[in-house]
Amino acid sequence: MNITNVDYMVEEYLLYRGFTQTFRCLENEKSHDRSRSFQENKIVEQIFQFLTPFEMESFITLWDFLAKRFFLHLDQEHLEMIGNLKADLLKFYVVNAIKTGNKSKAHEFFATYSQEILSESGDSMTHSFRSW
Repeated sequence: MNITNVDYMVEEYLLYRGFTQTFRCLENEKSHDRSRSFQENKIVEQIFQFLTPFEMESFITLWDFLAKRFFLHLDQEHLEMIGNLKADLLKFYVVNAIKTGNKSKAHEFFATYSQEILSESGDSMTHSFRSW
């Protein structure tokens, strides 16, 4: 049974029982669902909607959510791939900032994350970014 069917059943139950306020609350919560109903295209779209207009804090919040919810269960090989993906997305952020003439965002990025990038105890993301 997929999540869409479960959502439909819960909604139907709430309406059947007359819990219209709870139904509206559920609809509102679903519209703010950070996991985007596990649809990878929506998650990727949301990532770039944060990175392109330079909303780094929103990107980090989403990435941390994904890490705690999904990436935590990956084996070592895939964790390294995720670290490299994060590094590539951060590189995109910096290149996009410079390319669009928004150098202040690039400076802000390095001011905020240079300690993490240069740390010796870093993960595959920091090593990949550092070598770049």
